[in-house]
Amino acid sequence: MAGRRVVEAAVPTAVVPGRPRSQRVALLLDHLLAKGEEGALAHELSLVAGIPSRQVYPYLRWWVQKRVVEVSKAGWLNVYRLSRRVRRALEELLRLLFRSRELRLARLAQRLAEHRLMRRLSLIEAEVVALLAERLLSGSPYLRIRAESRFHALDVLRVKLEARLRRLGLSPEQVATQLQLLGEALEELTEAGVIYTHWDARSHTLVLRLDRSIEEELRRLGEPRG
Repeated sequence: MAGRRVVEAAVPTAVVPGRPRSQRVALLLDHLLAKGEEGALAHELSLVAGIPSRQVYPYLRWWVQKRVVEVSKAGWLNVYRLSRRVRRALEELLRLLFRSRELRLARLAQRLAEHRLMRRLSLIEAEVVALLAERLLSGSPYLRIRAESRFHALDVLRVKLEARLRRLGLSPEQVATQLQLLGEALEELTEAGVIYTHWDARSHTLVLRLDRSIEEELRRLGEPRG
């Protein structure tokens, strides 16, 4: 039994061939992702993974051979970093994942709004609700638009919504028609308790957000999760 315990204690610091996805490798790659273009020295990586500095390269050898990790020299020291190609791919993946979360949250908010209105949302109403739902993922539920007047603030909001409507594949005429309905849509959503709107005359700011009860319902249903 004593001999078995010695062998087991030695395994964590040994590099096991053919296992490029070990827990320590995951720690190393995660740290390199966080370091970005700066990269990291072997000593820093050894502290992250809990291994001797001399074992950093053996752990990453497979990834270096696959050109996922690049190794350059800073004097006589090795600097490790994820390749630019990999970083771009990961950034795009994260962007898509975030967008997927935005879409799920927006659709849930739209369903809650329709339940409160007891009817289907118009296109412009749906985009207003989606826009404000996505604000929750930014860390602040408020959309603030500074302008000379409430009228001009609505023009700015129309510009934001125009791009969203175009992404739906609407014709320019259909987009223009929906934007003309913005004022009416805001009034109905506010009266139904779906959104909150306020024109702050002192700061010349139009403030919009989902109604707090809608936000609480979204959180109760598990979105967004911090």
